[in-house]
Amino acid sequence: MLVNAHALPDRERLLRDVCIVGGGAAGLTVAHELGRAGIRVIVLEAGDVVMRRAAQQMYSGSATGRPYYRLDECRFRMLGGSTAHWGGWCRPLDSLDFEAVDWMPDSGWPFDRTVLEPFYRRAQALCGLGPFDYEAARWKADDERSLVPERGGWFEDAVFQVRPLRFGEVYGSAARGSPFVDVMINATAAALTTDTTGRRVVGVRVATPRRRSILVSAGIFVIAAGGIENARILLAARQSSPMLRDAGAIGSYFADHLHVPIGILRTNGSQGARFYQPRGQHAVTVRGALRLTDAARRALRMPGVGVTLHNIGDPHDVLSIGQASRPYTMLGQTVNAVRHGRLPSSPGALTAAILRGAPEVCRLVYRRYVKPPARTFVIGCRAEPSPNAESRVTLDSHVDAVGVPKARLEWRLSACDLATVDRTQAFLGEALRHHDVEMFPANGPAGWRGAIAGGAHHIGTTRMHRDPSRGVVDEHCRVHGTTNLYVIGSSVFPTAGWAPPTLTIVALAAKLADTLAGGMPPREV
Repeated sequence: MLVNAHALPDRERLLRDVCIVGGGAAGLTVAHELGRAGIRVIVLEAGDVVMRRAAQQMYSGSATGRPYYRLDECRFRMLGGSTAHWGGWCRPLDSLDFEAVDWMPDSGWPFDRTVLEPFYRRAQALCGLGPFDYEAARWKADDERSLVPERGGWFEDAVFQVRPLRFGEVYGSAARGSPFVDVMINATAAALTTDTTGRRVVGVRVATPRRRSILVSAGIFVIAAGGIENARILLAARQSSPMLRDAGAIGSYFADHLHVPIGILRTNGSQGARFYQPRGQHAVTVRGALRLTDAARRALRMPGVGVTLHNIGDPHDVLSIGQASRPYTMLGQTVNAVRHGRLPSSPGALTAAILRGAPEVCRLVYRRYVKPPARTFVIGCRAEPSPNAESRVTLDSHVDAVGVPKARLEWRLSACDLATVDRTQAFLGEALRHHDVEMFPANGPAGWRGAIAGGAHHIGTTRMHRDPSRGVVDEHCRVHGTTNLYVIGSSVFPTAGWAPPTLTIVALAAKLADTLAGGMPPREV
């Protein structure tokens, strides 16, 4: 059932088996899987079914350290979360990403990839992708060749499956017909309440923009609000109650993938780079890429690195979200709202902004359906950052509309992170010399350092570790020092890998759902 918190009376009390805070990919996956097991779940989504300006402004915050996106522009406060606007790029983490390696302090997951393998297969289906097969050779046509030596080089071919599934539309809509899953929109989790020990959560106080207060009680609570918001919720809970006082790592180790244009690639024909261009297969789009091999990573003592090629003539084929056109994005939001039978927030202002950018909007609409020839490419480096405790989310001195302290982000990169991109550029240039392509530096004399952007992948702020002094959650995603509080999403990743996080988020969410369903009979509360 879909419930609007605006329609509930003030001081309403609700009781469910499991309460999930956050209606993005992680939260909706847990809810969907638990609902199938006959467990009564409520999902608290702070936004609406479509984006609303007032709700989005609740995500504003401050940023220090390395320049970063505005916090209300790199995440989405609406049902489906960031999947309402993501590009849909998917692949699992590599096996080496789960290992503790001596060249990356604080690396290593509490389990290896084999533990996650069956959940990756479930995530593949939940994300609406093709077969769970990421062996590049099996996706390559007979007449497609690699840009790098096929044996013994630093790089090898890799593959993405791309499908921007809208989780809010698919799994939010599914909840409407489920007798076990309720989704409450416009419901901001303003506070966690605990018992006298501070170890057990007994309720979530929900606040609405219309000043209503609702209490949701449950046997189990799951925080699934995104990498920045998960930390913010836990930090606010620690500030206002005896809960989590010993969990010093909350907010630390914030990470985002470095998306850096490191060169321009020119081919003598589209055939030379055809494998690396998007093409439809099995109802998804498949894109080839290059990755640093496991052997190279061990020999060079480097984090994970991927390389993608982006058609320089296609304005939709971008490496980072900062390259998107704002009027065109607004047009997409308007169309989405109308498709759901709703008026967008401030329709007059939206229309004026779209009209001001009309020439650019028309060009982008045209290029959405008529693609230019692919002869020249931006070479995009997708680099894994090293774990860095000084990169963090903290609480700001300002509060939002319901009185919760806003988030402050301090994004830090290490010398190792910058060296990773430098070395990737050098090694790739050497590998490409043997083929019928030309590679040129990007970004003029300043080089790539002035063009570093994040992928808007918010990782690591509630990291997973068996040792409470080194992490926030255990290997089952339960918060250390609590009995019934869990966190799910990319915030629990101990290391980022180089692949986009969503497929791994959904796999971990499916794993958590099994953990909860196995340990709690229906109607426990």
